[in-house]
Amino acid sequence: MTKVLMNAEMRRRLLGGKNALASTKLDAPRPAVNHAANQELWQAARDGNLAAIEAALQQGADINSSDESGAGAVYWAVRHKQFDALDMLWKHGAKAHNTTRQGLLQMDVIYNQGQCAVPLLNMGAAVDAIDASGKSARQLAAEAGLMLFDSIPSQSAAAMPQHQPSLQ
Repeated sequence: MTKVLMNAEMRRRLLGGKNALASTKLDAPRPAVNHAANQELWQAARDGNLAAIEAALQQGADINSSDESGAGAVYWAVRHKQFDALDMLWKHGAKAHNTTRQGLLQMDVIYNQGQCAVPLLNMGAAVDAIDASGKSARQLAAEAGLMLFDSIPSQSAAAMPQHQPSLQ
């Protein structure tokens, strides 16, 4: 069976001019990408500069944008132990996704002993997702003797996102 992807115009034609699905995200106009604001956001997250994070977002930064290596604001906040910045990003709707070789929770366990685990889990990070190292955050925590995820039920491997390599 072949899947066919339809854009809004194709759906309108198929429905005889009716736009029954016009409220989908695919049909919504996309705001212009503000690359400079995105770069300011990543730097502000890296530095833990809450005022600069707010300013970058007001200038149109995409809170879930990432650079060419796959690292975004959440990545930089975790990597540089900017806990207040991470909390602010979460409150603004950031998601715990990245396309770097190392998963966000895995990086948190390695560099921060899991200090960012709660906000990352709230942002949608998966405890049992496998990164490029072949390990999950749960495995890394257990190896380090950290009881971070013991109370979180295991998720089936089929339902877990696996590492998606960067497009470099």
